[in-house]
Order: sequence, then structure tokens, then C-alpha cells
Amino acid sequence: MKIILTKNPKMQGLIMKDLLQLKTYKRTLISFILIFSITTIIQLLSGGGNDLLSLLPVMVTLGFGMFSIASFNYDETSKTDRYIRSLPISLKEIVLSKYYLAVGCTIIGALIGIPITIILSALFTKGEIFINLSKILFISLGGILGLSIVEAIQIPCIYKFGVEKARMQIFIIMVVLLVMLALLTGGILYWLERWSIDINSLKPFIPFVLVALIILVYHSSYKIAYGIYEKKEF
Repeated sequence: MKIILTKNPKMQGLIMKDLLQLKTYKRTLISFILIFSITTIIQLLSGGGNDLLSLLPVMVTLGFGMFSIASFNYDETSKTDRYIRSLPISLKEIVLSKYYLAVGCTIIGALIGIPITIILSALFTKGEIFINLSKILFISLGGILGLSIVEAIQIPCIYKFGVEKARMQIFIIMVVLLVMLALLTGGILYWLERWSIDINSLKPFIPFVLVALIILVYHSSYKIAYGIYEKKEF
């Protein structure tokens, strides 16, 4: 089966190269989904609540999204970039192919996580929790946004420092970012309450805001990563 994420044949080749390298991770990814699904079922059957069911679409999306980042390990180990940069492929196409792969894997993860959640909800909770499709969409978009932020930090850091050295920088940046997001969220909630704005009245607009933020985060990250890669020497 041929997966087309772009009509650009050069980028298709780069993406297929990454997918072929990542074939060894296929069993790990399937095992991750099965283990989390089985754990969720056990919790539902034991009457332990629906906490894991709520996390299921996010975890599946996370698994697929992080799956794409593993392609950098193969490239660094095999020194693939030295070979690719000798080919008639632009630097923009090389960097953009990584983002196409990351976004594509993330979307596929969400599209798989949503049906699994609906099926488990129908079988084990009689649809009491996740029969509302808009709620599933909201949770999935929230998961994609969170993952996009993680990937937006990871990819530029990997281009700048390499896979191994980037881990500490990524950790530090994530901690700083989480603190900033917590302060920002607290500030927004404070002013909404101060201005007597009902949060529930804003719910119809939240999915559009999340999609806009996802696009903004990936686009900004791509610009930074391209700037780093353009100046990098191999």
C-alpha cells in the first residue's frame, strides 16, 4: 500500500525512506496500543472508573506521533544526511518531509485512537462516556496540540544538537514551557472570570482555536528547524 502525504516525488521518496526504516517499530507500536487498550478494559470491568478510557485517544495519538521522531535515530546512526544533501533535493524539502511525516503519523494516530475509544465505550460503558463525538474530537485535538508542541521542540533541537545531545536541552525547554503554559492558562482563566465570561459559552470555538494553534506551532517549528539545518555542516 502506497501512502501519499505529498505530491512532491522527492519528498515522497524521503518519507518512504523513513517509513521503511521505521518498520522495525511496527510491532512495538501495535503492542503499545494493545497493552493500553487491555489495561483500559480491565479498569472498566473492575469498576475502576473511566480515567484510562479518557486518555486512550491521546495515548494512541502520542504513540504514533513519537513513532515518527525515531526516524532521526536512524539518520544519525547511518549518516544519512550526508548522502541526501548530495542529491538534487532542496534543504526545504528535506526538513519539510520530516514535518509531513510527523503530522501524518499524528493524524493517523488520532484516526485510529478515536474508533478504538468509541468501540470500547460502546462495549464496556454502553456509550455513557464517549457517545458524544464532539467530546472525543475535543480530547483528540487537545492531544494533537500537546504532541505538536513536543515535536515542535524536539525536531529543531535534534537538528541543532543531534539526537543524543538534544535530550537534556529538550527536557529543560519542556519544563520552562510547561511553567509558561501554566501561568498563561491561569492568567486567561483569571481574566475570563474577572470579565464575567462563561467558559461554556466559548466551547463551540475551542476546536477551531486548537486547530489554529496546531498549525501555528508546526509552522513556527518548521521555520526554526529549517534555519538551523540550512546553516549546519556535515
